[in-house]
Amino acid sequence: MELGIKSMKTHTPSSVTGGAVPPSADLLDLATPDLATLELLLSWRREDATTDADQINAAERELAAFKRAMNENRVASAETLLFP
Repeated sequence: MELGIKSMKTHTPSSVTGGAVPPSADLLDLATPDLATLELLLSWRREDATTDADQINAAERELAAFKRAMNENRVASAETLLFP
């Protein structure tokens, strides 16, 4: 993980394009999570949560169909299955 962060900090827009880095780029701390975004995602998860068995079963069937379709495409192109 450290190497990835180091690599991202090294390849800023100025190092890639030779142009100026926007002032906000200096304030970016890749080690600190974006709490506002995480809170928003959690609120969406809560909004979508259900205990209705019919909705849960429908979602599970939809997911199974999606996985099947993704795997069928991979078989057709002789690639490794995404969902073994």
